[in-house]
Amino acid sequence: MGKRPLARPLLLYNGGCRFCRWLARVVVRLDVDEALAFLSIWDDAAKAMVDAIPEDDRLTGWHIVLTDGTRLSGGPGVVRLLEELRWTRWLGTCCRVLGLTRWLGDVDAFIAQRKGRLGRRVPDGEAPHRFP
Repeated sequence: MGKRPLARPLLLYNGGCRFCRWLARVVVRLDVDEALAFLSIWDDAAKAMVDAIPEDDRLTGWHIVLTDGTRLSGGPGVVRLLEELRWTRWLGTCCRVLGLTRWLGDVDAFIAQRKGRLGRRVPDGEAPHRFP
């Protein structure tokens, strides 16, 4: 990760993907407390963090980078994302306690494989940027 620590968890997403941009905009709207930072993986400010992600994993889905530099993706990333947002914190906690992390990872992978087709079904728009 970069030299300076993150002030808040960061959601890295593929800003070149219409579905990913749409989903990031949904999360921005849910993040009423501005608990998360948002960057496209293509943003220059994300370079150091993106370089730490294995190349094969960079575009498979989104990644949440915690303030200590830990990166979570897939099911663990979904659970942590839900826990970071005030309105979904209860849902993330329930998913973690009930052991749904692996299932959420399977759902995340299923969606990631179809994001091109899903992108045609959602409104297009700007890639959210909130950093630091």
